[in-house]
Amino acid sequence: MGLEFWANVSTVWLSFLCFIGLAIAVVASIFIVKGMNVVVSRTPRYLRQAQGYSRLARTQVDAVSNRITEPVIQAHSQSRRASTFVGRLFRRRASLVRGEKNK
Repeated sequence: MGLEFWANVSTVWLSFLCFIGLAIAVVASIFIVKGMNVVVSRTPRYLRQAQGYSRLARTQVDAVSNRITEPVIQAHSQSRRASTFVGRLFRRRASLVRGEKNK
């Protein structure tokens, strides 16, 4: 059992350790690639489902916001209409009193 024997044993031992490390990396890579294939194959279905939920939420939000804002818009419109009517009514009278011509 000379130095040459121990050199051969250490070479085999180091090769065995490198093989185990490489095998672990290869197996991990295979599982990662298979997992990515599963994710890529299932993604379109879930994205369509998420898009449907998003569309449903958007229509619900639009309907609720229209139901809430419609009375406010109508009240503002009626107020503005009354304000304009009163403004025109008094402006005409004031302009007629001052002697301006009707336009």
